[in-house]
Amino acid sequence: MKDAHKPGWHKDAKGDWFYYKADGTPAKNQWIDNTYWVGQDGKMARNSWVDNGRYYVGADGKWVPNYSKKS
Repeated sequence: MKDAHKPGWHKDAKGDWFYYKADGTPAKNQWIDNTYWVGQDGKMARNSWVDNGRYYVGADGKWVPNYSKKS
């Protein structure tokens, strides 16, 4: 496993966060701890709508409950 990482959160040189599963592979397109969303690239989302536009995550990457889109 050349590219395997220890499980948990890892910050890269650019300041982006990635979550690695127990097998050392990056989590993709899923919620971590029901709070943080990692996208297709494995990077934690920030200040964006995620999970098919259903939820919003703030600057710290945490899901913002009851956040609504302004029309």
